[in-house]
Order: sequence, then C-alpha cells, then structure tokens
Amino acid sequence: MIALVFAAWNCFLGNFVRTLFLRRREEESLHYASIYSHSLVKSREAYRAVEEAA
Repeated sequence: MIALVFAAWNCFLGNFVRTLFLRRREEESLHYASIYSHSLVKSREAYRAVEEAA
C-alpha cells in the first residue's frame, strides 16, 4: 500500500516538474522570438534608411 502511494506521488511530482519545465521553456522561446522579431524590424528600418539616403 505504501509503495502504491509513493508511486502515485512520484508520478504526480514528475508531471508537475515536467509541466513547470515546459512552461518555462515556452516562456523563454517566446522571449527569444520577440527579440529576434524586434531585430528584424530594426534591420529592415536601417536598410530602408540607407536606401533612402543613397
């Protein structure tokens, strides 16, 4: 009976940690995507400014 309780607890804890890990990875991915998107926008603006000046 105790082994069953520990097995269930282990399963619950594993799922909880996995969910936290995946949520954190998703947040980081969205953050990096936002930075990359911002860089692309700034690069495009710089390219247009150079082309207009030329």
